Amino acid sequence: MPALAVAGLGGHIGETTPFRSRAMQTDNRLLDDLARIAAGAMGTLQGAKGEVEQVIRQRLERVLADMDLVGREEFETVKAMAAAAREENIRLAERLAALEAKLADRG
Repeated sequence: MPALAVAGLGGHIGETTPFRSRAMQTDNRLLDDLARIAAGAMGTLQGAKGEVEQVIRQRLERVLADMDLVGREEFETVKAMAAAAREENIRLAERLAALEAKLADRG
């Protein structure tokens, strides 16, 4: 069976030539370099992401501080006070209605 020549490689199909192994090494080195660059870029992007998040967090905290918002504890305290005042208002309204009815019966 005749050997098939590979154009430009100076060898036969399936035969390893010095040119072919050098080409594979170059390809592998190129892929390794690309992988290293991609890994470095990912690390850089992760670092940039962290910095952006930190800047956004600081600005939001500054905006919220300028808005003079109340904290959760203070809000819950005032909410409980309002509920107690509402209940007392209902009791006083019922008491007033009872006293008015008593006055109406006397008069």
